[in-house]
Amino acid sequence: MALGLLYLGGGRYTLSTKPEAVAAMLCAFFPMFPNHSNDNRFHLQAFRHLYVLAAEPRILLPRNVDTGIRCYVPVEIYFKDTLAYKGKSFETMAPCMLPELDQLEKVLIKGPRYWPVKFTLGKNWDKLKSILDNSGTLYVKQRAGHLSYAKDPKGYKSLLAKSLTSDESGHKQLKPEAIKSFSSDRRVLSFAEHFCSSANDQEYDLVSLLSSILYECVTQEKTNILATLTEIDKVIRGLRHTPLSVDLWQMKIIWVYYQSVKECHGKKQLINREFLVSMKNRVEVVLDEWQKGSSSLLVNYAKDEKLAARHCGSHQLLSAFLNWYDIPSPACLAQMCLQGTPSFPVLCTQLQQKRLSAGTILKIMTLLQAVGS
Repeated sequence: MALGLLYLGGGRYTLSTKPEAVAAMLCAFFPMFPNHSNDNRFHLQAFRHLYVLAAEPRILLPRNVDTGIRCYVPVEIYFKDTLAYKGKSFETMAPCMLPELDQLEKVLIKGPRYWPVKFTLGKNWDKLKSILDNSGTLYVKQRAGHLSYAKDPKGYKSLLAKSLTSDESGHKQLKPEAIKSFSSDRRVLSFAEHFCSSANDQEYDLVSLLSSILYECVTQEKTNILATLTEIDKVIRGLRHTPLSVDLWQMKIIWVYYQSVKECHGKKQLINREFLVSMKNRVEVVLDEWQKGSSSLLVNYAKDEKLAARHCGSHQLLSAFLNWYDIPSPACLAQMCLQGTPSFPVLCTQLQQKRLSAGTILKIMTLLQAVGS
């Protein structure tokens, strides 16, 4: 019976000290033990099972939210003030059994390797009770540059990660061995192995860009946008061959959004501003190169003329050009040309309500000059 209580519920349960629990244990552990299974002379043996009424789950099992693997996490437990003691607390390492919640005031997940989680009486105490009642699993987020206590007990690899974070000159080509000091996520390690190392000089620019993206995502703890950033790069690289206005429109929305929330409340942006500027410049380089070789197509659009069949292959780039630069409709362009080709200040005044950028207004003025000639 003692061994059964020690491993109660597979080590997940312990005994309560509430009055009703104590009464159930008195009935269950009545010290008059039977001579055989049917011996009920002194005590009804069915009462021996009443100890289950005193059992309650209080085990705390931390689990890494990214990998889904259980991990060790430092926990600090604060007790309520009583007549016997005040301001008492102790630290332990979870997984662990918590004391009775009636005696506690605060439970804090702490330490340099994981983001803190705090449960305070009167605020989110019900969430802690719900966690303990449902298998005791608490999901925690690991900080960038730190590994779990199981993989790095002394923290030596974490020191290596900090040195790599401070040195931003060595992430042009990241090796999987270096990434292992930042993250143990298999997806991140596979990305570094297959896309961030190449012996081919022709792929150096691509490898450097992907390494820079991975370095930023891992060190700033935003690996969830790694797929988004690589997809943006893929769209830009395919712009010359298979341009899609929908994809370009999505990138334009990203650019405009981050321009509107720039330096909002001093918080860091999810997508780095340098990457956004590079994205914008790369798109405009492709569109400007197309404009130089397809000026006649733009003139036909401005005059509202039917596009020739030989230009069918450029229709997608024309649509991408019009969407990116917010070129007005042919009717609006014709209205601007009623009094001749307007100058840049006059054009800025006419398009003031549209809030167009100076680059877009210059494109419109160049197009109007081509139509006028």
